[in-house]
Amino acid sequence: MKRLQEAYNYQFLERRPFSYDDSRMAMIEAWLANNRISMLQRMEKIGNDVQVFNAASPPLTNTIVLRRRDLAADFARFDNGTELPFVISGAEALLAPMTHVHMTDVKAWIPGVRTEDRRVKVWLKRYGTSLVYDQQGGMWTFTHAPRTMLFHYNTDSLQVYSKADIHQPSSDYVTLSPIGPWTLAVPREHNPGVDVTAVREIRLQLTLTFLPCAQPVCPPRTRVNFTEAGGSSTAEFRVQDTAEDVGPGSAAWVVAVLAVLAVLLVAGLLYVRKRRSAQAHLPGHSETTPLTANTAV
Repeated sequence: MKRLQEAYNYQFLERRPFSYDDSRMAMIEAWLANNRISMLQRMEKIGNDVQVFNAASPPLTNTIVLRRRDLAADFARFDNGTELPFVISGAEALLAPMTHVHMTDVKAWIPGVRTEDRRVKVWLKRYGTSLVYDQQGGMWTFTHAPRTMLFHYNTDSLQVYSKADIHQPSSDYVTLSPIGPWTLAVPREHNPGVDVTAVREIRLQLTLTFLPCAQPVCPPRTRVNFTEAGGSSTAEFRVQDTAEDVGPGSAAWVVAVLAVLAVLLVAGLLYVRKRRSAQAHLPGHSETTPLTANTAV
């Protein structure tokens, strides 16, 4: 339940404390019900304010550009078949006017890439550290399990065969922020005859949900250092890939947590009620203090 509260705090960018009395099972049941109702109500309210960006833009438009001249050493290794690490900082011109940014899709266009069948499969990985800026300019850091995605398209017609299709904000899943460390690869095993030496830039086309800043001009944003890893030019923005190392702001707990807790609670409540019912029929037994729920959180 603590993790569930942390997921709510991530979704709404707040520091609501978690508390409960573990001696009162009915209180736990009420806590789950009240928080679920509250989350749905707040999601509905936020849904009325949230704006969508890049939902139907043509290919190669409204993109964040990774240029070879800016990441020369990383691109040189990318030419030899290794991954290309990069970071989205939130200070990019595309993201600067937006807050509370979450992504619902990502496309990685690679002009100049060549393959035998004129199709390219781009593998992307969103590492487990995210930043989110609120409407007042406050910065929030969260950890979560890494997420891998595959973007597959035709290099001639730009027809898309597969895309990320990240969970929509109206679902029970916590959506991902694009701000944080990434890596990208074009595996030779899945791209026969691939050649990226002529690539001068990679264009990331993100579909986003966001809220505008509270003021006409958003507060300035600075680049934030993640855990150092390796010696590349973007090493200071990379993180160790450990799904198990989930910090206090974990947002990887989704509807499965609710389902498991609900099953355990129902089973526990049925057991308690069965025992109380049995005890009520014992000679000399009386119960004057019923179990009550304190729903204050």
